[in-house]
Amino acid sequence: MEPAVPLVRRRHPGRVKGWRAALAALGVAGVVGSGVFGAMWAHLQGQIDDQAAARLVASRFLEDLTNFDAPSVAADFRAIASLATSPFSSQVQQVFNARIRRELVAAHARTRGRIIYLAVQSYAGGSASVYAEVDQTATNDQSPSAQTDQLRMVLGLKKVAGSWKVSTVTTLGSSSALGG
Repeated sequence: MEPAVPLVRRRHPGRVKGWRAALAALGVAGVVGSGVFGAMWAHLQGQIDDQAAARLVASRFLEDLTNFDAPSVAADFRAIASLATSPFSSQVQQVFNARIRRELVAAHARTRGRIIYLAVQSYAGGSASVYAEVDQTATNDQSPSAQTDQLRMVLGLKKVAGSWKVSTVTTLGSSSALGG
């Protein structure tokens, strides 16, 4: 009797190559998918960071706008102007002029504002819209008892040379206690 010859399965080279090609394609698709996901994630994170920067500038602007004292009114108004761009920057120059500054100083005017709500309403790359509600209290020589008002505003912001600036300010009404 002849010795038993073990059965050897023959591999089919075409099948092995097909599996290898499929696994390689799957690996490439995974790497490409990860890269696309990473790029999309980075873009979304960039938008979130940009909106946070716009919100921060809006907050700083509202703090400057609603908090000033007679002795520092010129510096306070310069801070407001530094956060403004067209068309609002020309309004700042008109509204916060030298005559108004002198009157505020002479009246010992003082305001204190507190932001109670602030949210980005819309965002599109280089522009944003921010809604805000601010409680503001004011005193002066003619009205030494505190006058309180709640301001509601929409700030339009533009990105100028990499920095957010206030381009429009729309007041939505208030309780009019400050100067109606």
